[in-house]
Amino acid sequence: MMGASSTAGTLFYRWGTVEPLRLTGAPAGFNNNGDAVFQFHDSGGQYQSYLRTRFGKITQVPLTAQGDRMSSPWGINDAREIIGSGYRDGVLQALLYSNGVTTNLGTLGGNQATALGLNNAGAVVGWSETVAGDYQRSPFLYENGSMRLLTVPGPGSEAEGINDLGQVIINQRFRHAWIWQDDQLTTVQMPGSEVTQAREINNLGQVVGSSLSMQGIHPWIYEDGEIAYLRERIDGSGYSVDLVYDLNDNGQILAQARRDNGTFTTVLLTPAIPEPGTWAMLAAGLGLLALRCRAQAGRRPAQR
Repeated sequence: MMGASSTAGTLFYRWGTVEPLRLTGAPAGFNNNGDAVFQFHDSGGQYQSYLRTRFGKITQVPLTAQGDRMSSPWGINDAREIIGSGYRDGVLQALLYSNGVTTNLGTLGGNQATALGLNNAGAVVGWSETVAGDYQRSPFLYENGSMRLLTVPGPGSEAEGINDLGQVIINQRFRHAWIWQDDQLTTVQMPGSEVTQAREINNLGQVVGSSLSMQGIHPWIYEDGEIAYLRERIDGSGYSVDLVYDLNDNGQILAQARRDNGTFTTVLLTPAIPEPGTWAMLAAGLGLLALRCRAQAGRRPAQR
C-alpha cells in the first residue's frame, strides 16, 4: 500500500537488477501473482484507481451503485479484489471492489472510514469513526458482510494490513505498532524511534514498515521479534530505500527509494535467494490454514 509519490519512473528491483516498469501513476499495492493497483488522475484532475494485471491489461475500478469513486487504492489480493477509499460530499468512504462491483463498506457508527488492507479470504481492515464528527480513528475488521471494532489500548488507531492467518497490523498515532490476533496484541518495537508505522504483514508473519529517529527514516522488516533494516541488506544497487509500502508472500517489498542523484522512484525489492526455511515455513503455514478451514467447515466463523 502506498500514497502518491514521484513517478518520474517506476522501477522494479528484481533478482539483483533494476528494470523499468512502464506504469504511469502511483503504485498502491501488488499481489503474489504480479497484479498491481495504482492511482492516476484523469484529464479533469480527478484521482482514479486502476488495476494492472500481470499481463499488462489496465482497467479502471468502477463506481459504486451510489456513485462513490475509489480515488485512493490501498491494496489487492490474489483474487484481484481491491480496497481503498473515496470521498462522498467531502467525507471519506471505505470501498471494496470484488467480482466487478465496488461496494461501500459503511462505518462503525461515524461518518468516515477507510479500507487499508485485505487478505485472500476477502477480510478487510482499516479505520473508522465510531461517533459522527469526532474525527477519532478506530481500527476495524470487516468480514462476512459485517464490520467490527478491534480493541486496542488508547485512542487514535488504524488497522493497516491483514494476512490469511487473521493477523492484523495496527498502528496508533505513529507511536506504537502491534500485531493483533484473536484479541491478543504483540508489540512491534523499534528501539530509539520516535515515530513508527507498520505497513503490511504476509503469511510468513513478516512485517514491513518505516520508523523515524533523530538520524532519519529507517525502513525495516520484522520477523519473530527481530528487526532488520533494509538499507543494510541492499548494497551496490545505486538506490537508498526510504519508505516501504507493501509486502507479498514471495518476500518482495514495494518501496520508495532515492537514486544516487537525489531523485525518488518506486522499487520492488526481491530477494535473490530465499532465506533458509522460507518456503518450508510458508508451506507449513498454509497447511495449518487448510486444517483450520476444514475444522471450521459446516459452521460460520465467529466475528473477530
